[in-house]
Amino acid sequence: MMKTQLKQKKVLSKRHLSNDEVEEILIYFSTSILEKEAEQDVFWDLVKNVIARLGFVDCVIYKINKRTRKLVQRAAHGPKNPKRKKILKPLEIPLGSGITGFVATTGVAERIGDTRLDPRYIIDDEERRSELAVPIIINNKVVGVIDCEHPMKDYFTEQDFRIVKAIASICAIKLKQLEAQKAVQQKEYKLLQTRQQLAELKVQAIRAQMNPHFVFNALNAVQHFITINDKKNALRFLSAFSKLVRLYLKNLEKDTIDLFQEIAVVEQYLKLQKLRYEGIFEYEITLPEDEPSSIQVPALIVQLMIEEAVENLAKNRLAGKLRISIALPSEHHVAVIVDIAIRQSGKILTKLETRYTNEVANWADHINLLKKVREYSITTSKEVIQNKDITHYRTQVLLPIL
Repeated sequence: MMKTQLKQKKVLSKRHLSNDEVEEILIYFSTSILEKEAEQDVFWDLVKNVIARLGFVDCVIYKINKRTRKLVQRAAHGPKNPKRKKILKPLEIPLGSGITGFVATTGVAERIGDTRLDPRYIIDDEERRSELAVPIIINNKVVGVIDCEHPMKDYFTEQDFRIVKAIASICAIKLKQLEAQKAVQQKEYKLLQTRQQLAELKVQAIRAQMNPHFVFNALNAVQHFITINDKKNALRFLSAFSKLVRLYLKNLEKDTIDLFQEIAVVEQYLKLQKLRYEGIFEYEITLPEDEPSSIQVPALIVQLMIEEAVENLAKNRLAGKLRISIALPSEHHVAVIVDIAIRQSGKILTKLETRYTNEVANWADHINLLKKVREYSITTSKEVIQNKDITHYRTQVLLPIL
């Protein structure tokens, strides 16, 4: 009995640290975790290099799993860690259960002198008499718990209590930093992904504008006019085609464009397609009466809207009128309305409606990506209006003025 008491006193006296030693431990931990790039490395550094310096024989760090609402063992020093960075039979504790689970719920650190007197105590690998549980708190929320145990009664001192709470605070600061870095990395990755998708979509749009089939048909149309000795239409077509190609190339790299420059591109396109699909459609462009000198809008949206509308008419071989209206409902937005008016039977109208809905997929994807990557305020609407024997397929987009 006397030997046990002497041994206990000897251990206790060994564990009392001077202020310099405490400061050294805290500085060591603060410096050591600066280079850590993952929370798991922070946890293992804490239990292996800091807790061990305090002379603790057992320490486990728990992290809260938000989905299961349980504490999960993430790092350990002592019997739970027989191999490097490996926990023997990892334990999961529901929030509120045991001393550790209770501390995770309250956010208040506890020092238990005799676990046999505390009904909350849960035995992990073996029963121990003393326990020290300190929460790791980020933004006033408990994210984990540092849990230390010892087989001796009243083993943990007030000094231990203060040191572990200080370590938990330093740990929380580092984890918060890692969370912020992870959030930035995820945001940058998503932004990069979205930009890549946006670039691919732009390439698809350019390919659609300048695809070999379109170029071949354009040149074939010129050849046709020359063959029938229609020099006037041949020159008109060639002039419109060359201007269109020049405008496409000029605006290739732009994310934003002056609306009236884009309308100029659209007009060249419509001139070309009207000559190519003679008799298929007529078009009309209405601009605001008080036309501003410049309105910057996201590029390609207006072009894609109108090109897809024309392709719908051409593919369905339907005669119709295409009306493009530009309005300024506010100083921050511009409204672009594309209206296809067709005089046809209900059967063919159903075909056009289906075709039109399917064809605008790229246009819709382009808008969704712009809203995601640029956070543009863009709204769209579609409606079908039946007036006697004429049906209007109307699409409207409200674009931000940039």
